[in-house]
Amino acid sequence: MNPRSGRRGKRGLVPPGGSDLLVRAFEAGAAMSEILADLARREVRLIAVDGGDGTLQALLTALLASPVFPALPALAVLPGGSTNMTAAALGAGPRRPATLARLCALARTGRLEPYLRHHPVLKVERAPNRPAERGLFLGAAGICGAIRLCARRFHRHGLRGEWSSLATLLSVLGRLVFRGTTGLDGETIAITADGETKAHRPCSFALATTLDRLVLGSRPFWNVGDRPIRVTAVAHPAPDLARHAWSLLCGRGARLPAETYHSRGAFRVELALERPFTIDGEFFAPVPGRPVVITAAETVPFLRLPP
Repeated sequence: MNPRSGRRGKRGLVPPGGSDLLVRAFEAGAAMSEILADLARREVRLIAVDGGDGTLQALLTALLASPVFPALPALAVLPGGSTNMTAAALGAGPRRPATLARLCALARTGRLEPYLRHHPVLKVERAPNRPAERGLFLGAAGICGAIRLCARRFHRHGLRGEWSSLATLLSVLGRLVFRGTTGLDGETIAITADGETKAHRPCSFALATTLDRLVLGSRPFWNVGDRPIRVTAVAHPAPDLARHAWSLLCGRGARLPAETYHSRGAFRVELALERPFTIDGEFFAPVPGRPVVITAAETVPFLRLPP
């Protein structure tokens, strides 16, 4: 549980008493690896994550970087953060005491398997001497600017979840209408997907994800095939981006100019970046002269309850 994520103090979810539950707080300065080591010693089989995308990113990194469980526990993601993109795609259900009670009942009886989905996770390597980060969504260029805009203008004033995502999208579209793509943070990026390199070119947006859908249910990718990583890039400047926004968000690549909008599936992606990028809302700096390498060979069991 991350007490600082989202707009509330995380009250009302965990009932008083109840020997089934072990509650652990994860805040700034806390070591996720120590929390997981304690849960492994107690033979925990199901971990409910009550936090935002950043909390889950920290847990996935610690869980896969230094394995302490004989077998990976199931993860039940609850929408307890500010954006909750991962919870919308892979979450266990609404953040309610009834959801937690159902999870406890399943864990107690051992009937988890029918509700599990083993989903690929991004492994992001910046340099050989640095530990790899894990996550489900990586964004660069204008995506970083949109996240900062959302946090500064909407999260700070109490607007959360899909409402803040919608407000951010409308703000970006408004800038495109009145200012064109000059209002976006373009960045020169070289993208190599499964050995095929796109030449260095300015990008308005670039993303890599294993999620089936992103904020507001959008699916801005096509030509994916059976490959686990979805890669999409939009050139900068992108003429008529506002006019093409709906087709982009719906993944209708056939309607988009191929020289400006590029998307495909991949097993391995390398990004040559100049500026910080984001993994699930957390920001990281690339190492100068080294590409950011993205793979998705690892899978994690996520639990999703039926309605």
